Amino acid sequence: MKKFFYENGAPSGWRITFLTLLLLWCASLFFKNAVYQISFAALNLLFLVHLIYFKNYAILSEILKKTRFVAICFVCLVATLAISNLLNEAVISKKAWQSTLFFVLRYGAIFLVLCYFYKLKFFDQNAVFAFLFVGLGILSVSVIYQLVSSTDAIVFSSDSVRGGLSGSLSNRNILGLFMGFGLCLSAVAIRRPLALKFAALFLFAFFMIFSFSRAAWVGAFCALAFYGALNLKSLNKKYLLFTVCFIALFAVLLALSPSFEQRLAALFSGNSSGRTVIWSYILEMAQEIDLGKELLRICPTDDNKIEYSTTNGKSWYSRYKGSSAGDFYDLAVFGDEIFAVTSKGIYTSKTDGRSWYSRYIGSSYGDFESIQVSGTELVAYTSKGVYVSKNEGRSWTKRN
Repeated sequence: MKKFFYENGAPSGWRITFLTLLLLWCASLFFKNAVYQISFAALNLLFLVHLIYFKNYAILSEILKKTRFVAICFVCLVATLAISNLLNEAVISKKAWQSTLFFVLRYGAIFLVLCYFYKLKFFDQNAVFAFLFVGLGILSVSVIYQLVSSTDAIVFSSDSVRGGLSGSLSNRNILGLFMGFGLCLSAVAIRRPLALKFAALFLFAFFMIFSFSRAAWVGAFCALAFYGALNLKSLNKKYLLFTVCFIALFAVLLALSPSFEQRLAALFSGNSSGRTVIWSYILEMAQEIDLGKELLRICPTDDNKIEYSTTNGKSWYSRYKGSSAGDFYDLAVFGDEIFAVTSKGIYTSKTDGRSWYSRYIGSSYGDFESIQVSGTELVAYTSKGVYVSKNEGRSWTKRN
């Protein structure tokens, strides 16, 4: 029994169990299925059992000291999630807290587990690389099946919106991300033989390209360019040959695939696929002000209109509409007044936005663009710089 647990001072039975679970976890990492969930839980359980059984608390303490900076960053990240949940209790569900807890377990716990067993020399980075390639290989098989069964609909289709490889995953962008990761991993991890390295690079590059995920294209290109710049002196001449061949493949695909040509054109034209609408909506949300019993905002489609909501932003109703104050740019609450930056200057309201009165109109400080509260002062951003008011916007002083 003792021989099973110990071999050359290392617990071989524990090591075999750990490596088996690590293989299952790495291989299923790209699918997030039941195998992933079970292996993840088993790794954490094995860690706790091993830690308590061998009482390696000193090792755990050493790991925490050496990864102090990472731990602090992780705690800060979790703190921002918790603060976000606390500040938005009215609009979030209990799932938000569950997601925060799972985030801690999924990333914090597994990091600690891997550091612990790495310290015990149960595995090295080559083992992790090999196990990840197993998972990428399984995913690639599903992509090959999809490619063989519907090549015309994916590669040579004229519809780049609905086309694209996704394999066994639900989204082509996720596949593009993983194939881009495989491409970068092949460039870094596979040393010999070069034939295997180049075959893996071509395979992952091809799958990434025909996922039509532009984010994956840009991300992989930047990562490889950065890696190449850091290792420029040590790069083999054969890498130059691979680069030439890759560019040639790129050109051939561009000529043969209308869908690839469409996605490439969309990338260089700056087409955001609707993301600009989302970003503009976020900017609109940033312009909302909370009056306690209701929210107030500038109408997204009419700059002369102020809207209010008593349903946490689910529905909006008109509060003020008129051109006498000009076009509304920004809102802020200061004391018992609402301040508005408009095309005519600074306006205020003491009636929750129902009526507006001029507070400052003039061009001495430039065109007012936005306003915010800083303690007992108002800070305005204008076309001539940053200005501060200590008398509720009646006069302004330039801040250096």
